[in-house]
Amino acid sequence: MNYAILDIGSNTIKMTIFSEEGEILLRKSTAAGLISYVKNGILTEEGITLLADIMLQYDKIARNTGADRLYPFATASLRAASNHQEVIDEIEKRTSYRIDLVSGEEEAALSYYGVCKTLPDQKDAMILLDIGGGSCEIVAPQCSLAVSLPVGALAMYVKFVKNILPTKNELKEIYLHTQTLAKDAGITQKNDTVCATGGSLRAFCRFHAHVFHKDFTTDSVYLITRQEIVQLLSRVTDMDLETKLTLIRLLPERTHTFATALTAILAILDTLGATTLTVVAGGAREGYFMKIKQKDKQI
Repeated sequence: MNYAILDIGSNTIKMTIFSEEGEILLRKSTAAGLISYVKNGILTEEGITLLADIMLQYDKIARNTGADRLYPFATASLRAASNHQEVIDEIEKRTSYRIDLVSGEEEAALSYYGVCKTLPDQKDAMILLDIGGGSCEIVAPQCSLAVSLPVGALAMYVKFVKNILPTKNELKEIYLHTQTLAKDAGITQKNDTVCATGGSLRAFCRFHAHVFHKDFTTDSVYLITRQEIVQLLSRVTDMDLETKLTLIRLLPERTHTFATALTAILAILDTLGATTLTVVAGGAREGYFMKIKQKDKQI
């Protein structure tokens, strides 16, 4: 039996289909931008309909790929909505699937254990950053500390950016805001073994690889230095036509948000005193698959 794990995020809705042995058979992603449908703290009817429609589409794809059902879970996309219980009930009526709304702490742990499958040798030392559309999960070694900060790529874009692309001053505000939240959450331990995952960050890796003439693939482990992050952020805010066209070509769905995500990551790196960042595949969906498999064993 195959397992279709559906991750309902603030910016994207992603499905990964795993074989029973954990092999990835299919990945699919839709840039839904659910957080933009939250008005006055409430996910609107338009947002609910969009989510239900995407889930029904993914259900058909999952069944055609040998999975007998979806396993949907939601993160900051629904945590940000005060009517999340009503949304979950309505989605169940329309799709027959009940969404598992995970806490920020559980999301952080899922991401940590998912990434540990990719980097088992670093699990005892690494700090993991998992940045999504609505939040960034920070997990200390061996899950000794797991926090969720509301500094996701789309959340920071909506909060701070007035036009299509952020200005230097707007990115500075995001940097200072993120550092304050991180320190208030107790992120003070210095550590230079920092790994990160998340769609916006991996999208940035394509731009980074283009600029620095490196190889990057979807499943690769990719190293970025702090100096390179600063250099590329400066290039984005002082953007010439060539850079704009490159961004549109390489990051068509994340051109407007990858710099906000990268700035939040930079702020956390500086809080940790880190000079390098290892970007990895895997994360919450892999961790959730492990959770479902463990439940099946107990039945």
